[in-house]
Amino acid sequence: MHTSKRIPNNVYVSASLSVLLAILCAPPQCFSESEVLDHSIDLRGAVEDADISPNGEYIAAAVRKCGMLDGSPTCAIDIEVWSSADSTQLASRVLLTNVGEFAVAIRFSSDGQTLVISDGLGKLCLWRMSNLAEIGSIDLGLKNEDMQDLQTRDVKEHAWMYERFPRMTPSAPRVLQIETSPSSPLVAAAIRVGGAEMIRVFDLTSGKLLQSWGFLDAASDKGAPPLSWSKDGKRLAISLPSTRGLKHPERTDPADLLIYDAVSGQLSAKFEAKKHVIFAGDNLIASTRRMPGTFFSPTLRLFDAKTEDTIQTIRVEGTGVRDPIAASADGKILLGFVGRVRKEMLWSDLVTYELPVDARIRLWEIPTGKPIFVSGDEWLCRSASPTSLSSAGTTQAGLKSHELGKVQD
Repeated sequence: MHTSKRIPNNVYVSASLSVLLAILCAPPQCFSESEVLDHSIDLRGAVEDADISPNGEYIAAAVRKCGMLDGSPTCAIDIEVWSSADSTQLASRVLLTNVGEFAVAIRFSSDGQTLVISDGLGKLCLWRMSNLAEIGSIDLGLKNEDMQDLQTRDVKEHAWMYERFPRMTPSAPRVLQIETSPSSPLVAAAIRVGGAEMIRVFDLTSGKLLQSWGFLDAASDKGAPPLSWSKDGKRLAISLPSTRGLKHPERTDPADLLIYDAVSGQLSAKFEAKKHVIFAGDNLIASTRRMPGTFFSPTLRLFDAKTEDTIQTIRVEGTGVRDPIAASADGKILLGFVGRVRKEMLWSDLVTYELPVDARIRLWEIPTGKPIFVSGDEWLCRSASPTSLSSAGTTQAGLKSHELGKVQD
């Protein structure tokens, strides 16, 4: 994608970065127009999930489009590929028709030539990026013995809940997140099994299941546990909800960040992070916890993936650094959301409080923590999928393109 502004040569990128935020909320649009907005892509539907190619040249999205058929509402999910340079649609194909409320995920493979799509029905579809031709599929094994065993243990663990609330029934396993390795033909899938999670790793070339880990009481109200690959594609970080203070037989360890070797399946490190964590190159980035009903400025912490030693802490004024956060594959560029607040008066109690009023996309150089870009003001959007960074291009947010220029005040 061409841009008239360039990041200085001393920044650790050859030209600029691409950032993709797949907004899950339908119109009205979640982001405001600003002086740095280059162009936007109107997908004419609700974005279920989206990803940007490793080279930043293409955007792929799963789009829910609804209408009326014989007087009844019906929805279909399309897979679309767009050029990030000029917002031209390159290919489109219907994935599902008459769909209900289940999750669809989409990711580019590490070479950018294949789209990996979770269809919500227990398969990973492998489609050629250029023309969306199907080149293979992978059975996620939702009916396999280990999956059924985890489901049985989950029902036994939460028997009291199902007895107390008869309307609550154990849900069928469903995929909530997939993440492709940045440097190898592997994909990890996070599968919800009631209140438990199953993490599976597959080889995209052979379709072979390489690893599978099950975690009781791993589900949270924010969806699947974030998965993050290391730069070399050999390690997988899994962030689980903290269980401190809860007594679960298999989750007595306070560690909520587990790092596994994707090939051997061995646990290589574990930490108590208290917040979801992503890989930034070979190190890790964690954001501080923001407690409900309180206000303070969250910070970002870069720490060593082996020793947990803090390398850099990033703080900003206003509302701090908000989720979602993302890092480039080489770990040299970090993205987060920052913003401003205004004072409001709660007259009934005669107290003041600080209300977030906007958000900005900001990029930092890692490991120095030096700001290298900040966007114009964006409207807050409270429902968004994880942000992702490509290795080249310009800033994408809400499928809108932003130029990368000098740091703004």
